[in-house]
Amino acid sequence: MRGMVFLVLLVLVTLVSSASAVTVIDFEDASPGDLPSDYYLDEGVLIGGPVGAQVWGYDFSNTCTSGDWYSPLEFTFVVPGDASTPGMTNYVALYNWFGPGNGFETDWWIVSAYDWTGDLIETKTLVGDGWLTFEACDIHKVVLDDVDNTAFAMDNLTFNSPTAAPGLPAIALVGAAPALGAVVRGLRRRR
Repeated sequence: MRGMVFLVLLVLVTLVSSASAVTVIDFEDASPGDLPSDYYLDEGVLIGGPVGAQVWGYDFSNTCTSGDWYSPLEFTFVVPGDASTPGMTNYVALYNWFGPGNGFETDWWIVSAYDWTGDLIETKTLVGDGWLTFEACDIHKVVLDDVDNTAFAMDNLTFNSPTAAPGLPAIALVGAAPALGAVVRGLRRRR
């Protein structure tokens, strides 16, 4: 009996959790111009900010920037395919093309990572071209802003596939409690 209950719980926990896979969004599949916030919903990220987002095409690559090049750009993680379910990831990386190494003016970024409750996890600064990464267990949102009001654009948004934010699997298990109860009652009746 206990073995069966354990097996049912194990199956339920497995169903509400998912394995992480690395996702790289290079914006090459998006046409230059305004970028709908849910364009990459199937990958588990909403992209926007106070003035939205846009894709800008260069000879070498499409990049993503805020709708006016200067306002903050936000990446909010959700459960892939479900914009209404908050998600989290444990790894995020952004690439800055704009710097002396690629023949451009130096871009200064301030990037902050937040958990699903809105608490700040960490803030980092990137000067010039290169990668900026965050590794934390519960990143829900990343906000990219510039330091000295220079235009900015980023590329190669890289992250581990988002999973449901903390507490949501427990809610799913509570919702499944009536079904679990029915299974246990059915096992008792067989005796």
